[in-house]
Amino acid sequence: INTYDKRWVDIMVKIPSVAVLAVVVIVCVAAVAIYFVTIPGAEEPEEPEDNLPPLEWDPTRSYNKGPLDVESMSTAQIKALLTEEDKEAVKQMNLKLALQWQAATEETSIAFQTGAVIAAEELGMEVVANNYAEWDSLTEIDLVEIAMLKNPDYFIVSTVEPEATKVVWRKVADAGIPIVVISTYFPGLEVPEEIISNSTDDSKGTGVCAGYLMAQALYEKYGEYRGKVLTLDWGIEFFVTNQREEGFRQNMKLYPNIEVVGRETFPDPTAVLDTAKAILPRYPDIDGIFVTWTEPCALDVYQAAKELGRTDLIITSVDLSERVAIEIARAEGPILYGVGGADSAKIGINAVYLVALHALGKEVPQLATIPTIPVERSNLIEAWDAAYGSIGKPIPPEVPEILGG
Repeated sequence: INTYDKRWVDIMVKIPSVAVLAVVVIVCVAAVAIYFVTIPGAEEPEEPEDNLPPLEWDPTRSYNKGPLDVESMSTAQIKALLTEEDKEAVKQMNLKLALQWQAATEETSIAFQTGAVIAAEELGMEVVANNYAEWDSLTEIDLVEIAMLKNPDYFIVSTVEPEATKVVWRKVADAGIPIVVISTYFPGLEVPEEIISNSTDDSKGTGVCAGYLMAQALYEKYGEYRGKVLTLDWGIEFFVTNQREEGFRQNMKLYPNIEVVGRETFPDPTAVLDTAKAILPRYPDIDGIFVTWTEPCALDVYQAAKELGRTDLIITSVDLSERVAIEIARAEGPILYGVGGADSAKIGINAVYLVALHALGKEVPQLATIPTIPVERSNLIEAWDAAYGSIGKPIPPEVPEILGG
């Protein structure tokens, strides 16, 4: 065989090896892609149903039935289930609580834990863990495992992501520690055997309220109810935020000339600024955007709109915080017009009282809901007092100064 022929023989011998290697690479890449598409917590939320009826905003109504479609109870109703003798009996139990929250950078989470700590002190419970996951599911898992070493009698949790963290909550349930969840459930955990109850805001109601506020803002702009709006929700399946968006869309159906032109999602609550900068140029003619919660998400959208020169953009959202109050007071372009707020400390208070009922062997309501407070510039000071008066948190001094000016 001459040299020319030997080269062809070598090539023909190598071809099967190269082909096999290529197939292996393709399979590995596909496997990695499938893994990252299907990792827990990365699921895209379902599109809001378009066949749902219009919903009118009614401040006296509770729209929330929770994921289990059950009637809810208020803080006053739950507290009334405990007599003074019951409270003394709970104090004698020396119960230990472990508290797990989303982020210390979010004022709503701080309000949850403040309310829970106040109620725990009232009922003689010891808080053995009181942690924030800072929007990181792995941090939440680590913190919960550490808290379990302190042998708590109950856990109260506002989770970062129910899918991504369900593995550790399965451990908690298997250890026989009952759980009260804030707003959402963990797939695979039994209700009410393992998750004894749910304490939440009126998820759909806050969205309906934000829709009402958007409509008012558009009326102020045009002298009639018309315009184009966008919704921006978290890019995972999360009951609370999905309900907020659904409520907003159902309210928009009351206004034939207000068009919801699309929905977008963000994958990371701590990086919405970059997401918003990428999204807003694709919608140059929208009048408004609804974001499913304010801190940091709607505030990042506000900042992105400001940097992009979208001074005409109207934003409504859910949850009241200090900076949100300041921006609503300023009413500058872009305009953070208003939010569906709530006395979030009562969510923590309700959770602790639900624990007490369970510890006493009493029937535990499956859903505790607090009412929605519409917050806009015209009622900002009164709304702040309604949202934070129970824990004595003062309104930022800038707000009355701006409003007075």
